[in-house]
This record gives sequence, structure tokens and C-alpha cells, in this order.
Amino acid sequence: MTGGEILSGYAPWAAAVTAVLGLGTYACLSLWDRHVRRDEAEALCVVTEKEAAACHAAQEAALSAKRHRALAEASAIVLWRAAPDGGFLELEGWTTLTGQSRESSLGSGWLDMLHPEDRERVRTLWAQCLAECRTMDMEYRLRTAGGDWRWCRSRGVPIGADAGPGPDPGTGGGRAEEWVGVLEDIDDRRRAEERRLLVAREVDHRAKNVLAVVQTIVRMSGADTVKAYSAIVQSRIGALARAHDLLAEGGWSGAELRKVAEWELLAYRGLNDGGPVALDGPHRPISALAVQPIAMVFHELATNAAKGGALSSPGGTVRLTWWEEEETLRMRWAEAGGPPVCGPPNRSGFGTRLIDATVQGQLGGRVVRHWEPAGLVVELSVPLARIVPPAPD
Repeated sequence: MTGGEILSGYAPWAAAVTAVLGLGTYACLSLWDRHVRRDEAEALCVVTEKEAAACHAAQEAALSAKRHRALAEASAIVLWRAAPDGGFLELEGWTTLTGQSRESSLGSGWLDMLHPEDRERVRTLWAQCLAECRTMDMEYRLRTAGGDWRWCRSRGVPIGADAGPGPDPGTGGGRAEEWVGVLEDIDDRRRAEERRLLVAREVDHRAKNVLAVVQTIVRMSGADTVKAYSAIVQSRIGALARAHDLLAEGGWSGAELRKVAEWELLAYRGLNDGGPVALDGPHRPISALAVQPIAMVFHELATNAAKGGALSSPGGTVRLTWWEEEETLRMRWAEAGGPPVCGPPNRSGFGTRLIDATVQGQLGGRVVRHWEPAGLVVELSVPLARIVPPAPD
């Protein structure tokens, strides 16, 4: 009911009272009426203020929900706002991400959650952006509420009439009234980039090693005829190619030792099935850097056995076994049924020298040969630390 409606409602009643009781009584009643109307107005004001506050709270809640939806669409996890001097005023989502309380994060307290190696760099870059009033864009590691470190990217722009005087906002100069920005999780992207860089370095390193091995093969391989020389070189380069095919099949993460042996001894059919070559050993993954050297060793052992050892005779056999002992991978190549063994040769061929150089030089291991009457036995020992694949992230 409005004030006018209240007065019009009281008018007939007031006239009647005046007629019956007199003007003095009416004056008292009029005073009482004014008090009533004042109390009603005050109550109406309180109600209006409460309704306005509730409406404002609802609008803020709706705005917050819109912010969260926008953050989700932009892959952001924190929305922040800072004062002109760089002190943070608001970090929506920060406590959920890091576990740091709101009070502790304000001002420059948020820097405490950064990785120690990144903190000073970020502090310096933030100060430069404030001084130049230009867009801020930086990446750093952040400790999460779970205790792990994740890469994040923080981007912010200066807001205000004097911020970024050029055609593009936030390009420098002027003074900002405030700063606003977002923080997004880029940990998966950074780790993917690091893995790609690591793979690129490994490929580069491996390519150089392969070229060096090929040069050595071409330079030191010997034969009586050009045709024989070509066959030897092609055979050894083929062994390298098979090792790389095997690595590519496994995503350049390494390979299983048994599979390396199978691929390099593929020419001798019937592995573990009554054929001339038998394999026996436990599951043993080896690193990508160890695949090529071990493949070359198996190839040279098989080549030597085929030229004058057990695999040169119809009934000859080879048994390759491996096991782990005291942080060492031990492998045993045992030939039987070949030509009689009279002892070590007068001189070592290229294949023998290549085996020794590979095991000792590249793998940090050891080679021991036993010229048994039944056939050659070659014992190889390699530290597991030199061939074990790195633990996954």
C-alpha cells in the first residue's frame, strides 16, 4: 500500500473522529498515525535493501558460473585479478588447485607455490610487465594440492584507459587500473614436447652412431672378391636396419631381448622348434640405445658360426641362453656339432673385433671365449644399468 493510499484510507475515519471527539483528540490520533506510517516506511526500506542484496548475490553467483564456464571452455583453471602494483586481489580456483588458502595467496603470496627454480624468473618477468604495462605470458611449475609439480601457463592483460596506448591493448606504456588474467594447465603439452625433444636427440645420436658403424663396416670388412665384399657389407648393414625396424615397431622405447635375438637369427629357421638355433631366457626389456649394439653382436656370432662354426655343418646347433646375476645380464652362445675346434685362430677377423668393441666399448661389458672340443662357447656379461630402459614418467 502506498503513502497516498494510506492517507485516503484514513481521511473519512479522521473526519468522523473529529466530529465526535474534538480537534485535540484528532491531533493525538494524527501523531500516532504518522508514527505508524514512518515505521511502515522503515520496514519497507529494510525489505527493499534485503531484496537488492539478494538480487546482487544472485547476479554475482550467475557471473561466477559464467566465469567458470568460460574458464572450462578456455581450458583455464584459475581466474585472477591484480592491483596496478601487481599485488593479487583475487584468484578464483587457486585454493582448489594448490591447497593454499585465499589469504595466503593474495599480494605476492601466490609465488610461494611456484617451483624454487622458476620463482625468481617469474618474479622478474612480472615486474617487467608491470613496469612496461604490457601483456604478461609466462610458463612455470606449480605445486598442486596433491603435492606434485605441474606446468602451468599464466596470461594477463592490463585494464584501464592508459593501458596499452597503441592499436593493440596491452602492448606497452601507460598505467593500468588493474590486471586480469587466466592460468591454464599445460603439463601434458610440456611433457609431450620434452618427450619429442628427447626422441629427436636420441634419433640424432643414434643416426650418428649408425653412420659411424657403417663407415667402420665399409672400411674394415674384407673379402677375396668384390661380390663377396658386397655381400658381407650388405649383411651387416641389414642387421642395423632390422634393429631400427624393431625399435620403430616399439615406438623407439626399447625392445624385448628375445625378440632382438629372433629378428637377427631369423635366417636360421626353426627357432626352439627342432631347428639349429635355440633360445632360452627370461623376459628382459632392453633400452633403445642397447638394441642396436646387441643386435650387431648376435648377427656377428651367427655370421661367424655360419662361415666356419656349428652353423656351417648340416647337424650343427647353437644354443643362446641368458639370465640375470648380481646386477649383470649374462648371455651364453654355445655351438655344437660343427667342424672340430682346434683352438683359437691365428688372427681375429673383423667380426670378432666388432663383437669385442661393441660389448666392451658401447655396453661396458666383457667377452670370454672358450674353444671347447664340442664347439665354441662365447660368454657375454653386461651391466644391467647399461641396458635397462628408463622408468616411465
